[in-house]
Amino acid sequence: MIYKSKENNYKVLNSLETFFQSYLVERDVAKTLSLVTDDLYSLGTGAHEVASNKKEFENLLIEEIEAEPSPIEYKISNYTEKDIVDGVTICMCNVIVRDFLTRLTATFRLCGNEYKACNFHLSSATAIQEDREFFPLRFSNNILNKMKVESQKKLSELIMESIPGGVVGGYLEPNFPLYVINDELLGYLGYTYDEYVHDTKGLISNTIHHDDLDSVNQAVEDGIKNCEEYEVRYRMKKKDGSYIWVYDRGKKIISEDGRPAIISIIIDISETVELQNKLIREATLDSLTQVYNRKEETKLIELDLKKSKSRAILLMDLDNLKTINDACGHLIGDEVLVALTSILKANTRENDIIARVGGDEFIVYLKNINKEEDVL
Repeated sequence: MIYKSKENNYKVLNSLETFFQSYLVERDVAKTLSLVTDDLYSLGTGAHEVASNKKEFENLLIEEIEAEPSPIEYKISNYTEKDIVDGVTICMCNVIVRDFLTRLTATFRLCGNEYKACNFHLSSATAIQEDREFFPLRFSNNILNKMKVESQKKLSELIMESIPGGVVGGYLEPNFPLYVINDELLGYLGYTYDEYVHDTKGLISNTIHHDDLDSVNQAVEDGIKNCEEYEVRYRMKKKDGSYIWVYDRGKKIISEDGRPAIISIIIDISETVELQNKLIREATLDSLTQVYNRKEETKLIELDLKKSKSRAILLMDLDNLKTINDACGHLIGDEVLVALTSILKANTRENDIIARVGGDEFIVYLKNINKEEDVL
């Protein structure tokens, strides 16, 4: 077992411990399955230890526990974890079972009020992987020289397929010319390899949303300069022209031809970003008119008052709204409020602040107003 310091506020360590206790010690299939998500993806160290959903994982558990129902002791060491986005945490550690050390990378997702595992990836240290490599993509020259070209290719493909999440690599040159990409990322984006190369002209930057490109370039530059690693979130283009939000964590490497490159894991976080944006909209916008609510309006105006020397505030309400509601119904009254909001938006600038502060009351805050005529 692992002993947790009170100083470490780990989010998913207890969930991981509970999983291994149920799985290895108690050998309880039902309890173990209750701790994982329906879309679990699990990759073990054996050739057939792959499950792409909860049902396949259940079959592996049943087969294993029927063959060996006795409790199995384990030990976790070198534990660390990192939040990817809100509600999604990755943990990494060593797991020792019967003196056999396995490296574990697991992803946990917040489901209600508890974290459940949605991804397991187990691997064993290998003599053909360099000790300090971020990904096992480069090999000892002595070993490679003894392998046939076809064997080298199959080995590289196997490792690429085993890494959880999409993988992409580009040369550290303008627009990141493509170095490597795996099938999982191509699947995310809806491409075959040839289609991807043709559509992007072989440049990774052509898959990044143009509004995000500068921040991606800056994140890569700063990260590589400081510690040869980086992480960044951005929108990545799919074959159909739509975009997915991705979390990109990468590291600098030296390619086989001696050119500096980066290689990274790509995780689709579109659902999480959409949920975050929805929560932000609900917290800041009036649900009917989709202009700012009173709380957000107050905050934005207070911020602008600290830096702006000239401004104007218009206070207004809608006459006879109650009469409209009583005579025609609240749905018609709501349509009137929405129509008024459209008029206000059409006659103000993009950076002005419009807010609904009461049932029929609105505030319009106009920035950078130097004379009365500007308001009119």
